[in-house]
Amino acid sequence: MADSDADSQVSSTQYQFLFKLNESGGKVAYDNDLPVPAMLACAAAESGWGSPKNAIFQATGCRFNLQKPSWYTWMKCRTVKLKTDGQGLGTLVWVDFCAADTWADSVGLWCTWILNYPHEGHRNEVLAARHSPRDFCAKLPKVGFGPQNAAAWKATAKGYLDVYDQFQLGGFAWTAP
Repeated sequence: MADSDADSQVSSTQYQFLFKLNESGGKVAYDNDLPVPAMLACAAAESGWGSPKNAIFQATGCRFNLQKPSWYTWMKCRTVKLKTDGQGLGTLVWVDFCAADTWADSVGLWCTWILNYPHEGHRNEVLAARHSPRDFCAKLPKVGFGPQNAAAWKATAKGYLDVYDQFQLGGFAWTAP
């Protein structure tokens, strides 16, 4: 595909989002041995590219819309209470979401979430794919990303993979300056 074709398929705002997150938070994911391309796809899909229409992102500054249940004692973050349909069943409930002050803080929360997710079988399945970013991306719903019902996991994974494929994120990697 010619560069002009690729540029016509995506907005510069979306590329700016990816590059800024890679530059600001890529090292955090890299240092935690988590795939930077999967992190980028997850953040873009979860925050709607940092859209002002994404109320959770706008209220928290966290690019991953991470909920903070009270029993997740390992997850340390400032919280904001918001309504969400976390089960994907059409019922809004009040929950605490993690807030982040910087792009890098958001990525740190993403790493902490994945590396400590309480369902050990799902966590290990996702982490086993950490050196295959596209596969890792597809498995993220199993560690709490997107609506938390098994029926929604496929659609959530597709959303992440659509971003991953459209923006050819396999080519994104954090490298030391």
